[in-house]
Amino acid sequence: LRRKLFEHTGGMFPELVTRADLEIFLPPINGLTIYMVGDVATIPDPDAPLVVRLHDESYDAELFGSHASTGRLWLVYGIEECVRAAQAGGCGLIVYARQEGNALGEVAKFLVHNARAKSQQGSDVRQREEETERVTGAADVRLYELCADPLLWLGISRIHTFVTSSGAKTRAVQAAGIEIIKTVKLPASLLPPSAIAEANFKEERSKGSFSNPVSPLFGSNNGPPVPPAPLLEGPASPRRSGAPAHRFISLTSHAAQFSVSPLPVRWGAAEPASRGAVVATLAHPQHRNAIGTHNGPYAVYRAVGIAKQIIDPSRPLDLQSTEPVVTIGPYPSWYNADAIVALDPWGAMVSAPDSALSAAARARGVSVQPSIAISRFEARMPEIVEALREGRLSADGAILREGGVVSCIKASI
Repeated sequence: LRRKLFEHTGGMFPELVTRADLEIFLPPINGLTIYMVGDVATIPDPDAPLVVRLHDESYDAELFGSHASTGRLWLVYGIEECVRAAQAGGCGLIVYARQEGNALGEVAKFLVHNARAKSQQGSDVRQREEETERVTGAADVRLYELCADPLLWLGISRIHTFVTSSGAKTRAVQAAGIEIIKTVKLPASLLPPSAIAEANFKEERSKGSFSNPVSPLFGSNNGPPVPPAPLLEGPASPRRSGAPAHRFISLTSHAAQFSVSPLPVRWGAAEPASRGAVVATLAHPQHRNAIGTHNGPYAVYRAVGIAKQIIDPSRPLDLQSTEPVVTIGPYPSWYNADAIVALDPWGAMVSAPDSALSAAARARGVSVQPSIAISRFEARMPEIVEALREGRLSADGAILREGGVVSCIKASI
């Protein structure tokens, strides 16, 4: 996996193959946002009503109302179910992941739209699958293996209502040890005629009836894995018991940019002081304990801002009054090194002045920034206004107000 990440990002992250002792990678991919409707304190309670919608971005549908995708329809229906759970004394979650076009990207998605419009495939789901693979090389490359991580971060062990027609998402959540009482899909009455074929296509594909989008994280379904090219021998690196021995390339150029005395970090440690902060600072590269950089794809914008002298990289940030509006965790899932791997569960707590998590970093002059921000949010969507008018929802003055305003807590990761 490390070698493929190195090779297929054009060698952007040489530490993937030069530093086998660094086991945390901050990839340049988009994050996700969790919208929480109702009493956040009830989320880890297995007996409190909990609705979950794992939703993947569909920008043209959600912002501009395109019916080429059912994204906005699913999103609004998920919000309706969240409001009902909150009004019943529980909570509803929309986990909004930025995996546009099944993580193939928007350009690939629109090319598929063009191809479908010109073909004679109609609503045949198998033909739609073949058309997608012909144009993009794959139908779906979303990281289903990681989709349960935000749910584990919230301490969830049981979902009462899972809003999805995706068997892949259902299987991934259950594989993480989370019980699902029932799944509900988008009612046919809410589908315009132009979106029915797309809805059928997604549902059939997710069942694994033909091309199964869920594959092992390592290896391939197309025969035995190809062995990586041999790496140069190097000194033995620290590793977990039972892990294979590592070999790595010796990199001599720009050595000062790489970690020589990484700050300690023990992923899955129960005590914050023992866990330590994830450090990918470029101001103190000798203390880095992670590959990549913070800010995901926005690191490129920051680099250009520094080059244009808009940003002074030496100026310390003032994070006063930015603390989370509600406290989340810690939960037992935070202490399982194999349970949560796609986000830092302590990411909202690291910047507090008295944080034991970042004490070692502060002692060496390293400024630690949060990777999770938790704030309040009010949403108003015309479809929710319509649901109020038609009686599918009713205003309660707190969770859902007259005028269709939904009160939420949002966490950006």
